[in-house]
Amino acid sequence: MNILPGEFVNVPDPKVIVLADAVSFPILFDHSKVEKKDLIVGTYVPSTSFTGGYKVGGYLDPSDEKHGKLKGLFLGLFASIHHKTTPVSQTYFAALFDNLESDVAAKGQASFNTYSDNMIFELLLHVYYNIDPAKLGNKGSSMIRKWLLSSSIQ
Repeated sequence: MNILPGEFVNVPDPKVIVLADAVSFPILFDHSKVEKKDLIVGTYVPSTSFTGGYKVGGYLDPSDEKHGKLKGLFLGLFASIHHKTTPVSQTYFAALFDNLESDVAAKGQASFNTYSDNMIFELLLHVYYNIDPAKLGNKGSSMIRKWLLSSSIQ
């Protein structure tokens, strides 16, 4: 589904897409059937006040002229660091699943979103900026979640 979970999020337009199986996934790339304007996760766009009034690449409609340029920039950046992306990703994904398995063994359940949000934030810091996430404490990913949530309730 392309909507944030939870009843506490006030979603003005509750239209969602639910995929029944992996075979139906390619339909998301058919722009004649799925409009992607002003969304990336859920049915909202975070406030542009955080980005100086500009929409970030992920929220630009594929028909927007800036979309292709930004996509090319990010793919070029990603290609320039491919040599470290895979080994670092393996380390972070292994830690993610170790944490999940540990919680399930101890409590009978685990919060995938909490661990995956932290893992993605730390992975991006490590790969793109060569920053050791441990130096930031455990605040970064929770700050991003708060920003996204506050932006979605506007």
